[in-house]
Amino acid sequence: MKRPSVAAAPGAEKDQALLVHRFRSAAYQPSGILHIAVAPYASLGTIPAGAHFPKSYVAVVRESGAVELWVRNRRRFYLEATVPAARGAAPVSSCATSEADAKTASPAEKGDAGETPAAVPLPRLFTSAMDGVITEWDVALLRPRTQRRCAGGAIWSMAVAPDQRALAIGCEDASVALYSIAGPDTLVYERLLARGTTRILSLAWCPPAAHAAAQLTIQGLTDGFLAAGSAKGTVTLVHAPTGKTVRVLKLERAAGEETLVWTLNWVQPHVLVSGDSLGQVTFWNTRHGVAQETLRGHEADVLCVASHRDGSHVFSTGVDRKGARHGVAMRSGADTHAAHRRWAIVGEKRYHTHDVRALALLPSGAGDKIRHHHAEETYLMTGGVDAQLTLSLPINEFPRVRQTRMALFSDAGLIQVARGARLMLARFPEGLKVWHLGSAARPRAAEATEAGGHEAALLLNMALDTDDHPDHLIASAIADDGRYIACASARRVLIFELARLPATATSADRIKVIKRRAAAAVLPDGVGASQLIFTQNGRRLIVLQTDGVVALLDLADGGHITRVHQFTELRGHALAVSALSPDGVWLVASDVENHARLWNLDTFQTHGTLPRNDAPYAAMAFCASDPSLLILATHFNRVYLYNVETRRLDRWSRETLNRHPASFVHRRETIKAVMEFPGATARDRQILVAGESYVCRIDCAPLPKALRRAPVVAPMRKRHAPVEPDAAASAADAAARKPKPTRAHGPDLSGLFHFSERFAPLVYAGFVSQHELLVVERPLLAVLDALPTAFARRKFGRS
Repeated sequence: MKRPSVAAAPGAEKDQALLVHRFRSAAYQPSGILHIAVAPYASLGTIPAGAHFPKSYVAVVRESGAVELWVRNRRRFYLEATVPAARGAAPVSSCATSEADAKTASPAEKGDAGETPAAVPLPRLFTSAMDGVITEWDVALLRPRTQRRCAGGAIWSMAVAPDQRALAIGCEDASVALYSIAGPDTLVYERLLARGTTRILSLAWCPPAAHAAAQLTIQGLTDGFLAAGSAKGTVTLVHAPTGKTVRVLKLERAAGEETLVWTLNWVQPHVLVSGDSLGQVTFWNTRHGVAQETLRGHEADVLCVASHRDGSHVFSTGVDRKGARHGVAMRSGADTHAAHRRWAIVGEKRYHTHDVRALALLPSGAGDKIRHHHAEETYLMTGGVDAQLTLSLPINEFPRVRQTRMALFSDAGLIQVARGARLMLARFPEGLKVWHLGSAARPRAAEATEAGGHEAALLLNMALDTDDHPDHLIASAIADDGRYIACASARRVLIFELARLPATATSADRIKVIKRRAAAAVLPDGVGASQLIFTQNGRRLIVLQTDGVVALLDLADGGHITRVHQFTELRGHALAVSALSPDGVWLVASDVENHARLWNLDTFQTHGTLPRNDAPYAAMAFCASDPSLLILATHFNRVYLYNVETRRLDRWSRETLNRHPASFVHRRETIKAVMEFPGATARDRQILVAGESYVCRIDCAPLPKALRRAPVVAPMRKRHAPVEPDAAASAADAAARKPKPTRAHGPDLSGLFHFSERFAPLVYAGFVSQHELLVVERPLLAVLDALPTAFARRKFGRS
């Protein structure tokens, strides 16, 4: 391994090797997945064929209480934002999404000419908890919008009506409560629909019929049917408009115990499928109230069932971690009449190591032209105790499908490094740890050492009590000299001043907190931070507040914190990524909707906006060799160099626009971090790009003549037309411009991208010095060892 590449690079200096800190002592444990809720406009097909739709949302609820908002955008799937969890909060029992009106831009979001960006539909997100509280979340600001306490006790299940106007709640006291969500920000209790004899574990609304002949009619009633599964092996069909119970379906009962109906799903208006604690998947004929088919393909509880909207595929999974696909088969020797059709298990496979608790179907056409929601264009999403979110496509070929495992550690800010003091700060949900980095090891030695190939000493292990931080930590930072560290939750920001203890001290911690400061006096009440950045000298702290405001705080030696300035252009949106130039002059920040602003901290003026690409920015960083040069990486795996002073793309970016190799662009995971190799110059500039399963060195030096964009042939012309970068075009136009319909974009640039996949899963990758690279890993086996014991399958001949 030669400096400055992670993999040996042609032309690298042989006398300078890149040393590696391979650190594995940060015991991060991802939280398991409880629920997956797909936004209704993506799952119900409300988008007309041929229309363009920007993106679809999927809510993933973790055991910690955090709710992740994943986005499907032009066949890319990435994490957009996370609603933080509160410490000690009741466990989340259910999650649901509803349609919402298009979000209109605020005046601060309008362009220079006053035009308003296109409206972005944001779903309404609801969660319920075991303490009986229903919460609607502000998806833009990632904080609670409305909360209601249900009188029925703990909430076990929740479902949104097909017309998006009502929310049904299944309670501990065996009641089904109905809430109105008809108006914007409306969450109003209406009435009780039914009351049984035991808790309601599952709910499902009957979908609207495609035509009159398929409409479900029971006792002369039509539309608005709700199925409720209980803890006593019954499924009750209720007509919501009248509150009348029209059917009671009874499942088999095991000796000495009740059957729990964990999940319900309507395949068609007249076909309901249930999953229970006996491992059964039962298909019900709701018109006659009888079980049409009972399949016993699972060895333990069936926790979730989902069906394709055309009724052709039904999936089930649960405690035995087996995923099963159910399809319609013909009885042997029978004709094609519907009465001779039967449901059967047509495929099964185990993709997870532990219980699978969440399952959903997501059409893959979201973001492209919506054609039709065919099974071959639909993703199967699963998640469970092993914390792994998986996507499988296409579902009609299950289990022989292409599977994608999403990143376990999507938060790129878990680790920060103080290069001047050689300290590493690790953020955990309820505390902070600081290590001192010792000497690095050669790459071969680092591979052979389990603990990492270097000596690192734990200097500080600081646990924060609930008085300091009632919520989980979501941001942290450390000054370059190690004097200050800061941490923040969704509602509070704290700053600590540190002092290094002598080696002869008897304390377990080698760093002492000598002063604790709260920033509440200079920040709005109840406002925390999504990101924190110290300036190079460590005397100022940049706070990217949870309400979208950017505040600049001065840390005076006298102990007082003063607010120097604030920028409000992005108020009203959660900020996603940011970067500060090494000289402290330039600050850039972007929100989750890809509105990016650039500020000059010397004049406290807004310098301009960044190019608004078709995908939000995933990472950004300034170059040390040229503090005005900004590295931008998008969720579509595109990398640009942008000069903030001239507001134009760098020459390398203009020449490589839309020419990134497929091996880089089509990688499954998105980019976590970008940075320039220390000591680089404009003539030999190289940048490091890190994902969870790889690091990549990109040569960004001026392209040789042989690799520059060659003349291309336009489809309607026979002559060659050289494509030259437009010197007068703005960077925004150049970056957002789609590739023209040409047959080629120039010579292959694969030789500029050098990959290494020896470090995985990656939590962090960054430079400690010019010749030292820090890699923080969390091996998958270590994650699995910390999980509870999985369900043990029965084996023939063993008790």
